[in-house]
Amino acid sequence: MKHLRIEDPDNPNEIRSYSSPISKKKDKLQMKLGQQAKKATHQLDDQPPKRKWVIIIAVIVTAVVLLTSLIIIAVSIFANHESTIDPVQNTKVTQITDNSVTLTWDKVSGANGYHIFQSDGGGDKFVQIAGVSDLTYTVTELPQASKFSFCVKAFDGDGDSKEFTPVSDIWTLPKKVELLQVISEHSGEIYVEWTRNDKCDGYLLEFHTDGLEYRPENRVTIEQSATHSHTLTELIPNVTIGVRVTPYVINDDKTIYGAPTGEKSVMVTSMEKKRTTDHPMVAFTFDDGPLDTPSCSRILDILEANNAKATFFMIGTGSEKYPANLQRKASLGMELGNHSYDHKTYGEDLSAEDIGKSSYAILEATGQYPTAFRSPGGITTDNIIYECINEGLPLYYWSIDTRDWETQNADKIYHEVMDNVKDGDIILMHEIYDATADALEKIVPELIAQGYELVTCHDLVVAKTGEEPIPGKEYTSLS
Repeated sequence: MKHLRIEDPDNPNEIRSYSSPISKKKDKLQMKLGQQAKKATHQLDDQPPKRKWVIIIAVIVTAVVLLTSLIIIAVSIFANHESTIDPVQNTKVTQITDNSVTLTWDKVSGANGYHIFQSDGGGDKFVQIAGVSDLTYTVTELPQASKFSFCVKAFDGDGDSKEFTPVSDIWTLPKKVELLQVISEHSGEIYVEWTRNDKCDGYLLEFHTDGLEYRPENRVTIEQSATHSHTLTELIPNVTIGVRVTPYVINDDKTIYGAPTGEKSVMVTSMEKKRTTDHPMVAFTFDDGPLDTPSCSRILDILEANNAKATFFMIGTGSEKYPANLQRKASLGMELGNHSYDHKTYGEDLSAEDIGKSSYAILEATGQYPTAFRSPGGITTDNIIYECINEGLPLYYWSIDTRDWETQNADKIYHEVMDNVKDGDIILMHEIYDATADALEKIVPELIAQGYELVTCHDLVVAKTGEEPIPGKEYTSLS
């Protein structure tokens, strides 16, 4: 309670205390509330214990029900507070590239702007990606050869329009490839090679004679993305042929083509380049070494004893750790190949620096620069090809995969080679398995007895084409 301290004019030494009217009103309210609370407490105290708990529980339940009702009402109010603006009409896709989609739509009267929504994979879960005031929008940074759905909603001060019609099953185009080689080395033939696109389903190779248009009958469909070369045959010599390649993806029964390469032309030769040998030849290749395993030395022993040559695609870390192994390979006339620095990255993740670092490790160990490259996992990309061109390295795939890494069974490895081998084959093995060495001990003398010469990849190309291997070109076989 607040008091006023007032001096009595008749008696200055006496101080009197008075309560203000406001304080009195407040005191009465507090007293009344206190009396009610006390009364309620007494009433509850007068109840039996069980009855008291029933009352408490009933009060709590009533409070929970009331609170829940309030929440439901609030949610309902906000959920139903949606704009009544008209939905967007006539949403269209006007342009598609390998990484973008351009949308347009009709103007909605009263709209403050438009929200763009995207669904990956063509599903029904849409996520807002942009807001614009124009009647067009280009969605960028999309992955190539991928499926999407899009929708546009108009919005005003009350929110987005409720209804919308999505544009569905929109595919970005596969990324354009580049022509690497268009050459005519044999009479009536043209060899075509291009960069690989692992996201596409295949390629359309088209060709035409000088001055004529591309025609349906002059098309070849390559149905695997991993196959990125083809030889056109039965062509008329001394005629100029133009070539282009287009990647494609298949969506259900619809084929979606990317942009074609620029055209390259070459005259079909009438001269057959002579091969320097008339006996069968094969190139054995060994990946993933060297390691501190007996097989790495045994394989060299077998090749040396039979005066055979091979190409070794080696990892940079092993080259640094076991230089003596590389030096022996070089002294025996084996071809030194690069197989990346640590074999931990593949395809697009393999950098030019990784390849260069491995080449330097081989150079440091032997004083010789590698003359060949094989992509880890056989996955070759544009960046890998460009780095190999920069370093002067041809690439080598294979025509026989012994799968020695999988079976590690000498008998299966032996039969994989002997049942399938032919002139010009490039044979894939790994020098780090004892089973590979066991199989090789039988294979090498038997092939030599059949008249085969076992050579490096470099020598196989020279013998079968009459030319040096081409940097950046990936050879599969020379059959």
